[in-house]
Amino acid sequence: MKKSFKGQVLILAVSAMLCALSVVFGKFLMIPIGNSNRISLGFLPVALASLSYGPAVGTMVGVSADILGCVLAGMPINPALTFAFGLMGLIPGLFHRVRFLDLRNKSSFFSLGANLLLTHAIGDIILKTAALRWYYRTPYSVLALRIPIALATAAVESAILFILFSRREFTAPLIKAGGGKICGTERDNSRMNSPRRADGRVKSKERRR
Repeated sequence: MKKSFKGQVLILAVSAMLCALSVVFGKFLMIPIGNSNRISLGFLPVALASLSYGPAVGTMVGVSADILGCVLAGMPINPALTFAFGLMGLIPGLFHRVRFLDLRNKSSFFSLGANLLLTHAIGDIILKTAALRWYYRTPYSVLALRIPIALATAAVESAILFILFSRREFTAPLIKAGGGKICGTERDNSRMNSPRRADGRVKSKERRR
């Protein structure tokens, strides 16, 4: 099912908002650790975009947020770091499409956590670290701090996203913007919207024989 024009506009508006949040979290509400490391949740809105609307939107939000953030913060744009952040926006939507998460389902949390852990391992620990070493000759002793920071950030982001996606009042607007097919299949979305009886079974007009 193709998304309507209104749905596309809504996705664009939500993506712009997530891009702005990423800039604020990543460039202005961060905790610097020296000149090369920092603690921030700048990737959280990017991951949210990728998990909700797919890898293409996640990549767009990641690249836009990095470029816009550098411009607003008066920092030089590093193509390698921009590429790494864009790739980080691509990965979550490739391996994990979230529609609704049940807080009682621990496997969902660990699956989401493994996804973000892989994303930070590739983007933060490998690509960004290599870029900092190549372009700025950052000492390895300083770069080593990026490993525990990335692991801790992935854990915190996983917990926040899991809680957000477990709330239907949060996921309902995302599903509406995506034309009812943000994450999962049409069967999943129709199952979520189907009326249910008291015993939890979906009502059906026709009985299967």
